[in-house]
Amino acid sequence: MCTLESIDSEVDSWIEEEELFPHGHHKVLSRFDGLYPEDPEENEAYWDFIHWAMNREHALLLSLPQPRLEPFFPPRQIDEQGGDISPYNTVDFKRLYRVNSNQWRLRYIFERVRDLAQTYSCIGQIKRKENIYKRFLELIKKEFRVKIDSLIETLKNASCSAEKQTISNHLAILYRNVGQCKRVWDKYRVES
Repeated sequence: MCTLESIDSEVDSWIEEEELFPHGHHKVLSRFDGLYPEDPEENEAYWDFIHWAMNREHALLLSLPQPRLEPFFPPRQIDEQGGDISPYNTVDFKRLYRVNSNQWRLRYIFERVRDLAQTYSCIGQIKRKENIYKRFLELIKKEFRVKIDSLIETLKNASCSAEKQTISNHLAILYRNVGQCKRVWDKYRVES
């Protein structure tokens, strides 16, 4: 017969058993225990399936051909004394591989104008459109207008005709760049 004392002693024994430290030979269970197959062939098949399932939605993009990119390691040229005379180690690199920093800068400016024009087209609020247009004008002013103003002052003070011609050529290039910025702005700006 079950008495209250026997029930209490039984419950107390359960609590004592739960509070005991685990046995030293027991392994703590992980949430990944038994998830992966033990057999190497089954494990390989499992991971092949996972790879296929993960790439299935991008299969069309992954099927497009890609150009092979070969890593470029510049050749090292060593002279008789053991010194490195390769073009990447000398000023010959600048002579052989000229980088036109002006062209690079102009391309950057035109890309920036394109980005501003596209942003202008995407924005619906008039106040924000005005801010983007002001940023476009500030970019033109910073990159070209300041130089144009200083060249005009220099042209006014120039004495010889050769100097005036050189300054006029520089002014023509700057005005052409401003016109190119305006054409890029008009091309990518869409009024809504």
